[in-house]
Amino acid sequence: MDNSLFAYLNRLELMAFFSGYPPVYTVIVFIVGQPRLKNKFLRKIGALLPLGYALVGTMYLGFELRKLYPDYSYENIKQTCQLPLLTVWALLSMLFWIPAISKRRIFSLIHSIVFLFFLVRDLFFTINPTISR
Repeated sequence: MDNSLFAYLNRLELMAFFSGYPPVYTVIVFIVGQPRLKNKFLRKIGALLPLGYALVGTMYLGFELRKLYPDYSYENIKQTCQLPLLTVWALLSMLFWIPAISKRRIFSLIHSIVFLFFLVRDLFFTINPTISR
């Protein structure tokens, strides 16, 4: 990983968009999994989780396009995008708009764990600064 300030800021953007999904997913699945729950609206929320994750990915794409405006050239994209693999991984979240993929909601959780990992890693190294990266 690149240790520049711009790469760190890019990683913070990715974490801000995507790392909140695993806790929200866990809470909703816990609530929906209650056997005494008879509310059909709450049960439907569980099925909509992957679509919400796809919406976050779409908003991230809009954020990136807004940063690149008005120059969408390859050189500008290469210069602006500090973490291309993570950015492509983030944009792959839009695949959850496809019904065949969004049927398996666990895939959206697995996909978002990558961004949660970076958040936990940064917190760990902030708490223990003596450990080298």
